[in-house]
Order: sequence, then C-alpha cells, then structure tokens
Amino acid sequence: MIRSEILKELKPLLSDQLVVCNIGLPSQELHMIDDQPTNFYMLGTMGLASSIGLGLALSQKEKVIEEFCLTPPHHPLYGNDK
Repeated sequence: MIRSEILKELKPLLSDQLVVCNIGLPSQELHMIDDQPTNFYMLGTMGLASSIGLGLALSQKEKVIEEFCLTPPHHPLYGNDK
C-alpha cells in the first residue's frame, strides 16, 4: 500500500486531532488529503516530530497520545532497502 493510501485510510482517525507531520512528502500528502488547522506540517526537520509532539502533549490538560509512524519506502523495515 502506498503512503498516500494509508493517509486516506487514517483520515477519519485524524480528523479534529492535533497532528504533527514530519518530513516534506508526508506533510505535502497530508495537506492535499486532509488539510486542517490542527495539522502541524514540518518541512526539513526530520527527527523533531517526537520532540514537538511531546511538548504539545505535555501542554494538554488531558492525557491522550496516539502515534502513527509511516516508514519511508527506502527504510529496511519496509522490506525494500534499495
């Protein structure tokens, strides 16, 4: 399944949620699929989504944290290390 298809499947779960999206292409795809004022798009900040997400989570009154990680296609865990 392609990342954009996964984002479309996750769209109902992400609606009305605070979403921190890392790296350029996933941010662009999320913006095209479901742009919301609660989406925080990060460009050129690989690895900082967890830090920003933690800061946002700590500032909330309720303790609700969900994490979705979409592994890039070139990552060895994806099954295609080329």
